[in-house]
Amino acid sequence: MRKHIIALLTIAVLLMSTGCLGTGAGVITIGGIAPLTGDGASYGIELQRVAEMALADVNEAWADKGMELDIQWEDGGCNGKDASTAAQKLVDIDQVEIIHGGFCSSETLSAAAITDPAGVILFSSGSSSPDVTDAGDYVYRDWPSDNFQAVKLAELANELGYTKIAVITEQQDYTLGISTAFKAAFEALGGTVVEETYLASDMDFKTQLTKLSAEEPDTYLVNPQTPVKSDIIMKQMQELGLEGPFLLNDVAGTSSDLLS
Repeated sequence: MRKHIIALLTIAVLLMSTGCLGTGAGVITIGGIAPLTGDGASYGIELQRVAEMALADVNEAWADKGMELDIQWEDGGCNGKDASTAAQKLVDIDQVEIIHGGFCSSETLSAAAITDPAGVILFSSGSSSPDVTDAGDYVYRDWPSDNFQAVKLAELANELGYTKIAVITEQQDYTLGISTAFKAAFEALGGTVVEETYLASDMDFKTQLTKLSAEEPDTYLVNPQTPVKSDIIMKQMQELGLEGPFLLNDVAGTSSDLLS
């Protein structure tokens, strides 16, 4: 929540410092891209609510200047295709100069291909793919790269004495960033990584889990894009008799099955 608020307040400062605003500027509209539908909607709805809270604070502070900040929200769907459509609309039709988003890495990376050539600032408070770092001159974030998370997971696995880790990964920019960095870090420590991937539309993971189990790993790294998929994977692991403790990315760590 704090990162979302900081992001919006930073955007407000950017608007003032870049000359986008002046006394009596009226209503200034920025764009917002977040997953408002689908498995990632829990991220987007939270982002939207927190942003509206910060928006109220900004507008209260600007009241005596005759200025008001507004956000035009578009659904990025936690995928590149929807985010590209959203970014194109915000840039071409709404003609915004700053966009708060995306949240999912796939949203931000796809949107950046549209916003950066147009000189539109894209500021994400949720995208952690390492690729976001080099996504463009006008792309910013206040969320740490997956490189940090992946290296810490690899170091933890090594400290626990694991030598072979099985990874089940969703084919998304966020999760692929984690698995790539984790594999590099863990193998550098002398370990072995075996991996199976799945599509965002998949609901049955038993084939991948059975293949991983046959490799006789010390444990598993569960690496999904959303808590919805995490819950399903954890349930199917239980049904197959796979026992933890498991390594989890930060999304899987919020699984309702784990917390219940």
